[in-house]
Amino acid sequence: MTATADAILLLDGSFLQRPILRSALDLVIYLHADKDKTNARGIARDRLRYGEGTDVTKLYEARYNPAFEMYEAECRPIQGADIVIDNTAFEAPELLRNSKGTERLS
Repeated sequence: MTATADAILLLDGSFLQRPILRSALDLVIYLHADKDKTNARGIARDRLRYGEGTDVTKLYEARYNPAFEMYEAECRPIQGADIVIDNTAFEAPELLRNSKGTERLS
């Protein structure tokens, strides 16, 4: 499929600020949450996908967490984002940095 020149494309997913993709993005919104919260959310979601017989926690410890740590070190997604939102408290997201440069990052 090919989008028209005036189309708006929204991408959602992990690891999207890799250099091969980042240069094609006009605006990046990064949803941050602490590691314990993201692991709990992901494990709960993936238990449904993989079934109760799979130890999803071990999958996160062995694959996802090391891959994400490498991605953070190499791509620095918080620093590269135009807008950063702390989504640790899903019911009360907090704007940490907007595209105008206002920052509340510690």
